[in-house]
Amino acid sequence: MRLIDNNNGPEWYAIESNINAPSIVIFANSQAGLFYGVQTLVSLLDRFKHTRTKSLFPFYLEDEPRFEYRGLRLDVVRHFRSKEEVKRLIDLMSMYKLNKLDLMLSNDEGWRIDIPSFPELVQVLHNIIFHCNVPHYL
Repeated sequence: MRLIDNNNGPEWYAIESNINAPSIVIFANSQAGLFYGVQTLVSLLDRFKHTRTKSLFPFYLEDEPRFEYRGLRLDVVRHFRSKEEVKRLIDLMSMYKLNKLDLMLSNDEGWRIDIPSFPELVQVLHNIIFHCNVPHYL
């Protein structure tokens, strides 16, 4: 893996496989580019292990994201997800090279953060939303 400085964008990367010196080199402009290069290499090697050939062909690959913002919004206020599900989602985001996670923890209709010093907060908001008994709590 090598960080280089060229005229490409900050998330640009290139992967080179050389048949003479059995090696694979990833070139990138930043650590983000190196990360995306490794993700691509893992994907290529995963596909390669299902083939019948025993050696990797020489190749050169260059890639750079078209869009700067590649994200996903996860609304855990309306649709609760477990910690394991969120961690799995983050792993999948990195595999697909998404770079932003918009995690909605609260809004005008709910609250999903457990604060031990305010145990009534979730229950009060639950009653406001689902029973529409707003004046009682105001």
